[in-house]
Amino acid sequence: MAAFRCDHPGTPENTAPNGANGTCRTCLNARRRERYAADPEASRAANKEKQRKHRGGLKGSANARKDTCAQGHPFDDENTYVYKGARQCKICRRQRCRETYARNAEQYKAAHREWYWQNRDKAIALTLRWVKANPERAALMSRLKKQRRRAAGVLTAAEWRQILALYGNRCLRCGSSGPLTIDHVIPVSKGGPNTAANVQPLCGSCNSSKSTKATDYRPTSAAEQRM
Repeated sequence: MAAFRCDHPGTPENTAPNGANGTCRTCLNARRRERYAADPEASRAANKEKQRKHRGGLKGSANARKDTCAQGHPFDDENTYVYKGARQCKICRRQRCRETYARNAEQYKAAHREWYWQNRDKAIALTLRWVKANPERAALMSRLKKQRRRAAGVLTAAEWRQILALYGNRCLRCGSSGPLTIDHVIPVSKGGPNTAANVQPLCGSCNSSKSTKATDYRPTSAAEQRM
């Protein structure tokens, strides 16, 4: 079996394309890891620029001439990534991932639990780093998790963002744009569900003033659409 000058085997699995010959994939990956470790931000920026430069698929291919994916989602900067030289739709990929997870949920959960206990310190460090970088999202996820423990139904972060956008990111009682809280029209303490149809955005002061009263501040038309 032929070998590279580095003494790594020249098998097809260990040969990366490099002109007419090839290069050792093991050494190539090692050099990439070294460059990333030396300057992670520069490596991420270079990768993003490479994807931006080649977005649109291979030159002259049918993929490059399309404006939308097969499902009609646009190939724009927010919804496009490049895989093996061709554009891919992020929306469709997320949907496929959700479907795959739903079919194999128990298998994924078991694998995650096993990985967590084998890499507990690393998992905690990654979580703390994400919380520090995304304080608002972390606070929202914490509130949603708390609400799921208290009431029936599931309000997702995406649904809450849609509700905020629907009402212009303002408190429905006083109109302020300050930090908004999740208020249940029918309080959880009185059997109200933790669903999008039973939620309205209120500032902390108005939420406290409402207390356990079942007061709906939503415009009638919008409230009926959510029910």
